[in-house]
Amino acid sequence: MVSISVVKDAAQMARCLFIRHHVFVIGQGVPINREVDGLDDLCRHYIVLVDGVPVGTARYFFANGYIKLQRVAVLEEYRGQGISKKLLEYMIQDAIAHQWFPIRLDSQVYIEGLYQKLGFVRRSNAVFMDAGLPHVTMEMSAPPGLKV
Repeated sequence: MVSISVVKDAAQMARCLFIRHHVFVIGQGVPINREVDGLDDLCRHYIVLVDGVPVGTARYFFANGYIKLQRVAVLEEYRGQGISKKLLEYMIQDAIAHQWFPIRLDSQVYIEGLYQKLGFVRRSNAVFMDAGLPHVTMEMSAPPGLKV
């Protein structure tokens, strides 16, 4: 069973950092000083459990006039099961409930299609490198009928 929630304590946060380290630092070769950016205390974090096992995480960073979706990570052995999509849908519903829009993100190019299916659009055609990986900037405006 998949369950998703907002991170509530230091133990859950440690599990999120473990997942991020395995996905980004070990799996993708992101330098640890890029992954650990000093912003975690300023963010709202989410954790995904499958049958009680922590397998995914992501965060929102509250910027000036928008929120930024960051650090979406699912452990390799749990990919291909729709977990990222469920996590992102949960986070979008949380943003709707709090009227946090627009949502911006820098997507790795290979996963851009998932974000598009959820309603994000590219902000420009430019592809840029971040931590040695190609990215594009995307945005989701407030859903129709939602006043922010």
